Amino acid sequence: MKIADYLNKDNLATGWKNLSDVAGKAAKQGIAGGKFVGQKAAQGAEALKENIQEDVKRRKQTKRIQEDGEKLLAEYQFRLAVSQKMLEEEASSFNDAIEQLERSQLYVYLRFCEYMQQDYHQGLQKSQAAGAAFPEEMHLWQGASYAAGAVAAGTATGAATLGLVTAFGTASTGTALATLSGPAYVHATLAALGGGSLATGGLGMAGGAAVLGAVVAAPMLAVASFAADRKIRSDYDEAMRWQSEVIRYSEEVQDACRRNNQRRQTLRTLNQDMYAFGLFFQDMLNAGLGAAACDEADAYMPLLNDAATTLIAYSQLAAAPAEQDRGALQDVETKRDRLQEVEHRCKAEFYRYYASLELPKQELLEQARERDALAAADRLAEAISELRALFEQEIHEVNQKVDDLHEDMTERFDAVDDALTDMQSTLENLTGDIRRLQQETESYLAVGADDAAAQEKILESFSDKLAARLLDSSLLRSHDLCERAQEILQERFGRDWGRLRSTSRRFLITARVLFAQMEAVPDQMDYSGVCILMLKALEAELHQRLFCDYSAFMEKHHPFAAEAARWPSVLCYRDNRGRWRRVAEERFTLGSVPYFCNTRMPEHISDAANEQDRRCLLSFAKQKLFRKGLSEDKIWENLTRIGKDVERVTKRYRNRAAHINAIRHQEARECMDFLIDVQQVLVWMMREFA
Repeated sequence: MKIADYLNKDNLATGWKNLSDVAGKAAKQGIAGGKFVGQKAAQGAEALKENIQEDVKRRKQTKRIQEDGEKLLAEYQFRLAVSQKMLEEEASSFNDAIEQLERSQLYVYLRFCEYMQQDYHQGLQKSQAAGAAFPEEMHLWQGASYAAGAVAAGTATGAATLGLVTAFGTASTGTALATLSGPAYVHATLAALGGGSLATGGLGMAGGAAVLGAVVAAPMLAVASFAADRKIRSDYDEAMRWQSEVIRYSEEVQDACRRNNQRRQTLRTLNQDMYAFGLFFQDMLNAGLGAAACDEADAYMPLLNDAATTLIAYSQLAAAPAEQDRGALQDVETKRDRLQEVEHRCKAEFYRYYASLELPKQELLEQARERDALAAADRLAEAISELRALFEQEIHEVNQKVDDLHEDMTERFDAVDDALTDMQSTLENLTGDIRRLQQETESYLAVGADDAAAQEKILESFSDKLAARLLDSSLLRSHDLCERAQEILQERFGRDWGRLRSTSRRFLITARVLFAQMEAVPDQMDYSGVCILMLKALEAELHQRLFCDYSAFMEKHHPFAAEAARWPSVLCYRDNRGRWRRVAEERFTLGSVPYFCNTRMPEHISDAANEQDRRCLLSFAKQKLFRKGLSEDKIWENLTRIGKDVERVTKRYRNRAAHINAIRHQEARECMDFLIDVQQVLVWMMREFA
């Protein structure tokens, strides 16, 4: 086909269309590619931005970790330093206490041993040998070199530097610890406790601090070396690892501070225990002057040796080179507990020895304890001589007083013997009168054996006659005995003593005086009079309340002339003519009390009459007899107790008293206990009565 054929209209139109399509597709593809490239570029820029921000954030975090770590490190380094400083100060305080102990109590002890011509070291060894149960740490100081050094130092310096750590320890430089002072002394002491300095092969000051409570702070070295190089290794991961090291170090420091505090507390407790026992030992030293003055030194020195051994053992507990393990602290605590047992034993032996002395020697030891043995340490012989002279003077005065007292007591005993003879004679006469009255009463009782009312009247008559005879006896009018008896009774009754009738008080006082006088006579006697007098006091109080007050109450509410039928059967009766009669006052006896309290009912009255008796009694008891506010149940409980208690003492003591030799000392004591001293029935009644 020719070219002209392609140039026709149709072909040109078709070709142009195809070209346009191709060009359009190419253009579209170019635009899409541009967009893709732009998108990728934007994403890359965003990622770069995020990376930059993350780096900045990580650098800030790394810096913050470093700053926080530095603060935490500095804080715990400071805590450790403070803890170690406090421990060193506590150790220094303990050493000061030991030095003070050596300059005071132990110095006096050495002088005292010299005065007694007893070797100091041998005395301590002897006391240890005798005390087999003493803890092991009490033997630490007994080597010959220590003993020689202790005595030599005490003699040379005049300050009695008797050993302990400062006596046998040396610093790593070869300098004796006793020659050091201040911080050098404390540091050298800690190093000595650790086995010597690091240069000489020991654990050094840190080792000594470990014994007393410090730690070797190894983690601090690694942390410090990293801190110095932190600008070079600023990577985040390294910072995180460093942070974990700091945290681990802080935990170790916390643990170390806790142990330091425990050990510091142990040192402080040891110091306090040593100080407290030192005060007791000072008292023993002072008392030792008195023991020497009254020739008791041989018995006293073993006690003093034991106490000195115990005191030195306290100081040795912390000074002993112990194993460098965690059980060392517990070991010290265990030994301290055992040492306290020894201390208690020392004190118990001292007090037992003191109690065994005669009174003048006890008084001399008390006077010596008020002196200061430390002030008299360089003139013990003179101080003991002064006490000996004082003791001899007091013994002379005591002997003179004893002689005077012996003469006075001899005169008094003679007077008492005379008085007892007179009293025994009077009591025998009184007993004869009582026996005759009992014989008369027994004959009357035999005649009226079948009549209960007649027997009650006979027994009441016997009680009245016997009481009148006893009250009339001059033997029972002793002013001193009556006053003493009244004091005892006032103590028993309290405020209610003044509420008793005067006759009741007289009966009780006389009964107590008679009982005391009869006890002073060794012969077996009839105590009927004692029981009768106490029961007459009981009868007088009940007569006033259950008869007189009851009759007045009924007369006020139901006059007898108009309403006799409404009265209770214990206060009235019908005669042979059927007329109402009031019961005579003299018919009230202890035997009638159970009927008044309605614990017993007469056989001749009906149930209706008994019910009326109960209503009258309850009304009287509630309004007049007992204190206000009692319930009906409590009122009946009180009435029942009164009725039964009175019936008991009437049968056991009053009725038996009418027979010869029926009441002995034991029965009289029981009667007094029941009414006054122990069960206190009469005392209880007076509290319950209005």
